Amino acid sequence: MNDRPLMLYDGDCSFCAFWIARWGKYTHGAVRYMTYQAYLADPSESGPKISERDLEAAVHLINEDGSITRGAEAVFQCLNYGPRGSRSYRLYQKSKLFAGITEWSYRRVANNRTLLSRINGWIFRKKAPACSIRRED
Repeated sequence: MNDRPLMLYDGDCSFCAFWIARWGKYTHGAVRYMTYQAYLADPSESGPKISERDLEAAVHLINEDGSITRGAEAVFQCLNYGPRGSRSYRLYQKSKLFAGITEWSYRRVANNRTLLSRINGWIFRKKAPACSIRRED
């Protein structure tokens, strides 16, 4: 097992990289971050086997005990490792309605990363290359 959780994300997606950088600042080293491309290519990573298709569709958090969360739950759980924790993660755990809404929202965001990457650039005034993501329906 690992000493820290590992968040896997799409390294070809500028939208993903932007948010991973922000979450990394919030979690202060409590979580390792790695592109799923590097994870799949590195034979020294002995973590659980996750299909490339699944990794392309959503972020995955591999916990110290080897358990895996993905999508909105992975985001909230990752942020829970930050020094102030995550109210959203506690709400996700307690409310099936909140969990359902946030997972639905996560899928909408994941399926529209190219557009959202451009919007991110306008809002945060950063030039971001377009994502080369296959859309999942």
